Amino acid sequence: MPRIPKTPTLAVTDPILLWLLIHGGDPAPDERTARLSASLAIQSLATHLSAGAAREVRATVGKEIAAAARAFEQG
Repeated sequence: MPRIPKTPTLAVTDPILLWLLIHGGDPAPDERTARLSASLAIQSLATHLSAGAAREVRATVGKEIAAAARAFEQG
């Protein structure tokens, strides 16, 4: 009987990593979507950092999310 590879625990607990494992990191359909998706992914992953580091990342990523959202408005 073939050995079944063990799924890493992180893949089960981290929805972004799980999505990447399932979909293979398919590229976004355009640059604006890619920019916004990457920013949101970074913001989500920052929740696992220490409080100080997460606060610093959130401040920077918040600006990037706002800029990416404005790019959608300008369309």
